[in-house]
Amino acid sequence: MEADEWVERAEKRLHAAETLFAEGIPEDALFMAHQAVELALKGVIIKKTGELAALAGFAGLEPAYAGVRYPDAPAVRPTPAEAQHNISLARTVVEWSQSQLK
Repeated sequence: MEADEWVERAEKRLHAAETLFAEGIPEDALFMAHQAVELALKGVIIKKTGELAALAGFAGLEPAYAGVRYPDAPAVRPTPAEAQHNISLARTVVEWSQSQLK
């Protein structure tokens, strides 16, 4: 997915957050606002550091994330090697992020 597509999705989530808030559903509005930020930042990361985005394997990490977050999502049973690989990718992203803040 291209960077612009991530930002377009972020705009949609932000619109959903505003609509939910206006409808008196602040809990779901906050969740959508968080999703908007997450998607927008992914777009920036992909645009600015395409190599890091590929290394981080956003598409590879997300199925596992959904599978452990939502009890009714399709079961995700990563092998120890897959889990270790994803943790290594996360460490790379965190360390890169820390280096950008110095």
